[in-house]
Amino acid sequence: VVYLWEGAGEQSFRAGEVSEHIEALRERGHEVSLATWSTHGMLQSVRTQGRVYPSRTLLIQELQDAPVVRVATGWETAAVAWEASRASGIPVYFVPDAHVLDGADMPRRAEILASYRKEFHFLAASFSAQQALGQLGVRASVVPPSVDDRVFSPSSHSERESPIILAFVAHWSSRDVAAAVGLWRALDIQPTVCLIGTDPAYSRRLGVQTLALPSDHEWSDLLRRAAVFVHTAPSDGSARLVLQAMAVGCPVVCTWAEQRMDVCEDGKNCIVVPPDDQVVLSQVLERIFGDDALRERLRTGGSATARRFSRLNLAATWERFYAALAARYESPVSVSAPA
Repeated sequence: VVYLWEGAGEQSFRAGEVSEHIEALRERGHEVSLATWSTHGMLQSVRTQGRVYPSRTLLIQELQDAPVVRVATGWETAAVAWEASRASGIPVYFVPDAHVLDGADMPRRAEILASYRKEFHFLAASFSAQQALGQLGVRASVVPPSVDDRVFSPSSHSERESPIILAFVAHWSSRDVAAAVGLWRALDIQPTVCLIGTDPAYSRRLGVQTLALPSDHEWSDLLRRAAVFVHTAPSDGSARLVLQAMAVGCPVVCTWAEQRMDVCEDGKNCIVVPPDDQVVLSQVLERIFGDDALRERLRTGGSATARRFSRLNLAATWERFYAALAARYESPVSVSAPA
């Protein structure tokens, strides 16, 4: 299986999903690789090492005669996966976020829609994405996100000695970040605020800590020290970060979005808040800090959810998808467009 990537410098949840697939399948003994023709930021975005080709043309030429599965990881790589599969091989399209169409300008929207070729076998990262694709006449299998429970394991409550609010604020406006920080600092418990995904210089002006997206082990340590994890980024529907927080026993506050709709149960494993309402968010945080029973319920519910989405369980699902797909082709298959 060859995953194709063109996420130049992109720190989106798509990179995490692609890395999870590759690492989990490799652990199960499969030959899986990552390929790109972009020299900008591939290894920074996707933590799995891959091969960088001088051009997309050379990448297509090398792959087009190989009996492999080519996986497009977004509309940017769909044309390459299809071109490389015209003579032989199996084209797969992984769609982590079908709502990428929302807000896209007309030329971009047309390009994305054109990438959904009928020759592809589609994988959706959530039931929400599956439904959105279905409305476009595209059938997709669901492969949910996972959490590596070897890295993100339950922690003792003693590790959370001070109240730390850990918040993923990528794509928040500066105004919202400032408003949230001001409200959180006014809480009676006077928490320490640590932001992920915002401009360090701006965070320093606000007087709060900020971090770039850390490694999994660094992220696990941060979650173990945090009293609560906030994920209400408006244009990031990932459940991956939420699942990782749940796995270590860190209470979660988030919004409904994409994958999180498949994972989150309001009041059981997280607290769901409306988007862009910093006052309500602050009130929920105050409630969590002041209610021991609520915190314990969220930890218990979150841990149970994380176990259902463990990489060990879900890697078998991904493996079955590719095995069933390969079994359908006893010889190389052509997906060339009709004359």
